[in-house]
Amino acid sequence: WCQLCGGDLLESFPVIKDDGEPLWAPDDQRIILAENGVACLERAGTDLAAVIQQHSILHNNEHNIEVIPQAAANSISSTVVRRQLTSGGSVKYLMPDACADYVREHQLDKLPQWQ
Repeated sequence: WCQLCGGDLLESFPVIKDDGEPLWAPDDQRIILAENGVACLERAGTDLAAVIQQHSILHNNEHNIEVIPQAAANSISSTVVRRQLTSGGSVKYLMPDACADYVREHQLDKLPQWQ
């Protein structure tokens, strides 16, 4: 099966954190890209074709990355929502209330992946 993501998430796959560790564990990258694949929503200002070509993990799994053209302008991204949630900001109008409640109830905003 395929995962759905935004262009900003795909851009984060090759990121190395300040401590020298990869943002995404190599096993997670392999499972997501090689074993499942992603349908990636284009974002304004991101050249996904260039991003895919520039990073070996993405380029090597290009056959499992389906780029979906942006049908309408939308600047709301999961990155923005995560930042709001981890900083205690409001996500009203960014996501359904039930989703925000679920994140808070299960403390997903406390996970290291969100930091």
